[in-house]
Amino acid sequence: MGARKMKMFKTLALGAAVSVGLLATSGAIAATNDGDLGSTSTGTFDINLTVGNLYRVFGLTPFTFTAPNLAAQTKPICIYSNAAKFNLDIDTTNTFELQNTAGTPGGTYVIDINEGNNGAGDLVKQWTASNHTALDVDTLALDATNDEVLGTCSVGNFSVKVTPTLETNIAADSYTDQVTLIVKAI
Repeated sequence: MGARKMKMFKTLALGAAVSVGLLATSGAIAATNDGDLGSTSTGTFDINLTVGNLYRVFGLTPFTFTAPNLAAQTKPICIYSNAAKFNLDIDTTNTFELQNTAGTPGGTYVIDINEGNNGAGDLVKQWTASNHTALDVDTLALDATNDEVLGTCSVGNFSVKVTPTLETNIAADSYTDQVTLIVKAI
């Protein structure tokens, strides 16, 4: 290849490289404005924030029953979502059965989730050992005294009601189960 053709090839290659570089950075250039050289200079850039669906369940407290007083107990909880609806599910370690440390059953229980903080609102769903599938729930606004970031739940927007039932001829012992509330995207 002659010197003249080599020079022309290098010039074309450099021009192509610069063009590709400008095309590759054109998105970044559109979001910024560099300042001009001078005694002062001003430039701008954009800040973009994308927020996906966020969920939090908080304000949960234990339920304690002492036989023979097995009256249902209702406690407020808070469920935050920035989406119009969320999926609510309940999972338990022993499938809605209270067991002692040896795994002996001592009773079963039912969980009701209601709208409002006192159990008097509309029933969202009742979960039992034979009926514990997830469902989609409309988001309810949190009271202004609640804070989903700090986890402060002074006035719940939902309530949990637990109703236990004892087995017959149950031995003296402690019987437990752990309940997990799952709040997620639909």
